[in-house]
Amino acid sequence: MRTTTALLAVLRRALLAAVTAASLWADPGEFSQPWQIAVGPSDSLYVWDAGHSRILVFSPDHHFTRSFLISPAWVVASMEVPAPDRLLLAAFGTGETLPVKVLDKDGAVLREAGRPIGLTDLAGYEGSLLGGSLARVQDGYAYTNKSPWAITWFDSDLRPVRTCVGPSEWTTPPGDVVQRTDRGAGLAWNKYVYSASIVGMAGGTALNTIRDPVADLRVLHLVTRECVIRSESGWSSPSCRFLARAT
Repeated sequence: MRTTTALLAVLRRALLAAVTAASLWADPGEFSQPWQIAVGPSDSLYVWDAGHSRILVFSPDHHFTRSFLISPAWVVASMEVPAPDRLLLAAFGTGETLPVKVLDKDGAVLREAGRPIGLTDLAGYEGSLLGGSLARVQDGYAYTNKSPWAITWFDSDLRPVRTCVGPSEWTTPPGDVVQRTDRGAGLAWNKYVYSASIVGMAGGTALNTIRDPVADLRVLHLVTRECVIRSESGWSSPSCRFLARAT
């Protein structure tokens, strides 16, 4: 076990060095795989370039201003920019437990938050996909966990305020769809029902999306900070449903 852990650490450092070298060869403002974009203060644009494992910053008139590296192990599900010197990422990678990162303007991790993710034996890329999504809402942020169904509400300083927990049958436990082979472990994504994304809406509510590949269905929940589902589409339901509240 110690040998395996040490080898993984060496490989992770080698990967970071390789990504750093590749990023140095990239032209300023050049994309390889731009996967996420966010609008910051004064309409500046922040782009996650997955191919170079870096964040690029552009002025409102789309001129490149700067960039910085982030962990190559992260898959970034969403970004929020509350201030020029702060960046919030819903990003997760192998060997980590907390999926929300607070970065400074140079990409250094100041702290982490969110609901812990415990399944750690997946292959690196598969494991990083277990991270959920973050959205700005009135007076703070909302983070949706992939599975089990849970939305954590944060204040503007990313301090947790409340967690809304849905019925266990709404999503599939990741451990139930793990596939193990000689090459490692991965998820059977065609059988995995999970929360895919969250969007901040008016009045402090959030629109959460559940993806069900088994039924080929996407279910939308409009959720309040008080853990009330105001509307639901995708299957028939009462007009207002209450969730368990975890403080």
